[in-house]
Amino acid sequence: QALLVTSLTHADAEVVFDHSLRWANLTPDDVAVRAAFQAVPRAGGEPVAGLPAEFPVLVFSREGKTWLALTNATRLAAQLNLRVSQPVAAGTDVISGEAVPIAVNQVAVELQPWSLRLVCLEGESDVSVDRGEIRFAEESVRLMADQVAELRRRQAVLDAPPALPVLDNPGFDLPSLDEGITGWELVETPGGRLELVEAPRPQTEDDTVNRAARLSSSGELATARSNPFEPPATGRASIAVWLRIPAEAAQPPLRVALEGRKDGEEYYRFAPVGAATGGRPLTEGWTQFVLQVTDLPPDQTESLRLRFDMLGPGVVEVDEVQVFDLVFADSQRAELRALIDQMEHSLASGAMASLPAALEGYWPRFLAETVTEQQVETAAKRTARRAARRTAAAAKTAEKTDGFFDRMRNWWR
Repeated sequence: QALLVTSLTHADAEVVFDHSLRWANLTPDDVAVRAAFQAVPRAGGEPVAGLPAEFPVLVFSREGKTWLALTNATRLAAQLNLRVSQPVAAGTDVISGEAVPIAVNQVAVELQPWSLRLVCLEGESDVSVDRGEIRFAEESVRLMADQVAELRRRQAVLDAPPALPVLDNPGFDLPSLDEGITGWELVETPGGRLELVEAPRPQTEDDTVNRAARLSSSGELATARSNPFEPPATGRASIAVWLRIPAEAAQPPLRVALEGRKDGEEYYRFAPVGAATGGRPLTEGWTQFVLQVTDLPPDQTESLRLRFDMLGPGVVEVDEVQVFDLVFADSQRAELRALIDQMEHSLASGAMASLPAALEGYWPRFLAETVTEQQVETAAKRTARRAARRTAAAAKTAEKTDGFFDRMRNWWR
């Protein structure tokens, strides 16, 4: 039923082929939609202008009778109110035989979700439709409002996305096993070395003891590789890592990379660093680098690994490695905020005809499928803490200002 109705929003079709009917167990609603489609006049109908694409209406007129083919290609029930050019004596649903409410020059037709109705209007002459208006039941409006509010909650997660707990030892804080580093392995060359070193923390200036990983090579390729982990369901990953080089060390030929398998072939994406071609230079201070990947292997049975490839002689120190799956560009997040702003405006203004389709779009589906309730709750708590800090700061500023003016008044006295 939904597939047939949706296809009618794209073309004024006379014939639709649906091979699934060979095995389908049709419901009464399915039968009604197909009966209405078969009864639609085959002569080309005139579309009613100004209606959303999800609610197309075609008008067929001949010999004092007018047929209206009305479609609802959404999952919400709606009422379609049509203003006709001249009085209508009666309106009847061609399939069910039910009378359609008529008031002066207004025709009101109830449309169930994913439905098609064929209505016959009888009058003294052919009837044309001047305009149409969509109205949703209060229950449908509440449902859409709840969905928009939920979108806003999930959108907050993208403003400060949480790191995925997929690495066994992202900060190199776990005790070492034998001569290696827990959660990481050195591969590719006997000239490579992977060890723990004491280093200041990348994002704080305290004096607490911190350990980082140092990867070095005296010759050819040396690779430090993480534990395997499952590809994020979002199909994208952002690898954020803090890097630096020891004092007076040369720029290393380094790659921050992600490896796996895709379609039976080796999968490898990287960002050049240092002396690698196109690389951004390293310094003695910590600098954060980000590898953004948007075409991850879709097969969840194939694991990924993060790797640091030293392509030649060089040394680099690594700390605070993080993997994200919900990092988007500022322009993309602005696009999402604008979309939700428009949805909220549609609810406030009552112009909701296009809202059901918008709620079925890419961003709503993506957020529903990928953002978890735990992430939403964490983002809400973080937002509340920020708001509390801003309120406290504003109150403190106001207190200082009041104190200043009090002193000025006392001085003038």
